[in-house]
Amino acid sequence: MEQFVYVVTALRAMIMRDSTNLSNTMMLAINIPGLHGHLMRSSVNEQLDYNLQMADAAKNLVRKSMRVRQAQQPVGPAPSPPPPSEVVDLTLD
Repeated sequence: MEQFVYVVTALRAMIMRDSTNLSNTMMLAINIPGLHGHLMRSSVNEQLDYNLQMADAAKNLVRKSMRVRQAQQPVGPAPSPPPPSEVVDLTLD
């Protein structure tokens, strides 16, 4: 379960980094006039929307898996260790 959470968290970070790169591309696309600029901005907006959906889905998967993991943990205090069965005398005579 921990590996799953790690992988999904890493995937979400990659999506967010991609979104930052797309935002930078959008800043450049704003200065492109005409149909080419419009098509580029539309494409970047579509990908940003998709990235947002994927990042939200990844966040929800992590939250759900954390709830499942917490539900699987035993309720109450942890059991105490068993008493030592033998005492070894380490003093020198």
